[in-house]
Parts: sequence; C-alpha cells; structure tokens
Amino acid sequence: MEYPTAARHVTIRLLAAVVLLVGSSACRSESKGGEYGGVTTDTTPAGAEMPAPGAPAAPAPGGTARLDDGNIAAILSASNREEIQPSQIAVERADDDAVKEYARRMIADHTRLEDEMTALLQQHNITLEHNAMSNQVQSETQQIIRRLENMNGSEFDRAYMEAMVNSHQKALDAINSQLLPSAQNPQLKSAIQQKVLPVVQSHLDEARKIQSSLR
Repeated sequence: MEYPTAARHVTIRLLAAVVLLVGSSACRSESKGGEYGGVTTDTTPAGAEMPAPGAPAAPAPGGTARLDDGNIAAILSASNREEIQPSQIAVERADDDAVKEYARRMIADHTRLEDEMTALLQQHNITLEHNAMSNQVQSETQQIIRRLENMNGSEFDRAYMEAMVNSHQKALDAINSQLLPSAQNPQLKSAIQQKVLPVVQSHLDEARKIQSSLR
C-alpha cells in the first residue's frame, strides 16, 4: 500500500524524533554515577554538591565514622554503667565472698572514674554525644541485668564473673583500637591512657582469676 507523500513526510519526522529521544536518554544514563541491576543510575542525592577533586570521601552509609570526643565520653560513661549496675546486683546476690568483694570494687572504681571524667568534660566543655557504640553498650548492660535477675547462688556468681570478663575485655579492645586513636583533647586522651586503661586491665585480670576459681 502506497502512503501519500505528505503522510510519508509526517511518519519520517516522527521516527526521527523517537530516535533522538532514545539517544538522549541513553546519554543521560551513561553520565550518572552508580550501577544497579546492569542499569546505570545516579547515586548522588538531589541538591548535593560534588566533592572537590582530592577531597577525602565521606564515610559510607553503615561504615565506621571517626569518633569525636563527645562520642568517646559517651562510650566511656556507658562502659562505667555496664560495670556498676550488674555489680550492684552482685553485692546482694553473690554467694562467693571474692565475687562480692569484686562487685564492691567495681562500684567504687567505676564510680570514681565516672566522677573524674565528668569533671574533665565540664572543664573542657565536652558534651556527651550518644552514638551507635554507646547505645550498644547500654543495650548489653540491660541484657546482663535481665539475665542476672533470674539467678542466685553459684550460678549467679559464674554468670556475673563471665559478664565482667567479657565487658572488661570489650572495653579494653575498644580503648586500644578506637577511643585512644580517635581522642582529640590532650587531657581526655591522657586520662584514658593513664587512668582508665590501667584500671580496666586490672579489673580484667582479677575477673579472670576469680572466674577460674569458681566451680
């Protein structure tokens, strides 16, 4: 069937427009940033500025961001409570005398550390900034407390000392790998290194000795 000349011209123009539109879309897709399912997509949020050449990349979502002094202070405070609160239960429920005495030491030593840190933060205008790590420590503390509240006697002693070994080991690892390397304020860094670290190490060593003596 032969189309009229005018109709053929309209058809040709429409086909050309479609080709141009498809070509333009393909070019735009190739210029975007990320890739998803084999289709190139734009991973830059709308309105966000592109980083300058050579600028450090921002932490990836879900990645580990550098801790500031307020974050570090919140983690240390949460760690103090992780030792104090279960120990308050242990003073009442522990069966072994060594466990009871250890619990009393935890309350005294970590209360002192908390008081000293509070004074240092006030002196240097550092505000606690809760973060993923401090929130995790708080959550673990509540789990420990719920577990201990259902125990008595030798079973309580073993569970409490196990919790103390675990919490002090985690605190020691965090201090060495994250808190000390991230601390900016010289006085805060010095306090962690000279006061907090030796106390945590001493508590861990003693907790392991008591734990090994329990049956």
